[in-house]
Amino acid sequence: MIESIVLLNGHKLHCYPKQNYVQPKYNRPLNHEAIRANKRLFYTNVFNFILNTDEILNDSRYFLASAGYYTSIGSTVIPCLGTFIEWWKYCKRYSWDADNLPIWAISGNPMTGSSGCATVDMNGILHSAKLQHRFIEIVKSFNNISNRYIAAQKECEIYPLDYVLARLLIKINNH
Repeated sequence: MIESIVLLNGHKLHCYPKQNYVQPKYNRPLNHEAIRANKRLFYTNVFNFILNTDEILNDSRYFLASAGYYTSIGSTVIPCLGTFIEWWKYCKRYSWDADNLPIWAISGNPMTGSSGCATVDMNGILHSAKLQHRFIEIVKSFNNISNRYIAAQKECEIYPLDYVLARLLIKINNH
């Protein structure tokens, strides 16, 4: 049972284990419509997440919230919000493109080095990422962070992403 996770900055974050957690035999893949909706919710709020980094890094239920879509190579793991927060904060040379925009979607072929990575600007407009490093380095940097939290995402309580956004917006409006 996971009671805490250690973040990249060394901070130990208390977790809330799911009650009566049972490992599912099969994971049902998300349908294309759900993935599209989740991507839109995520990328239109990237700068809200970045603005609220401290809040996300201080509550495991925010940190472990599912991004709701597959990214990186293969569709095996849906990363958590905290993976992006740490990647954007601590791996800027890989997670921000040449136009200083955050990468929110990673896709491509590491064998050929071709990339379909995407960034988003403050107005929510999508752009093709202008990578500053080889595609495989982008993937490695992201996956190294994402893989740290896979077990916790399964075993610990998390908030849905729309709930996290609603809570963050309430805090912004109250300040």
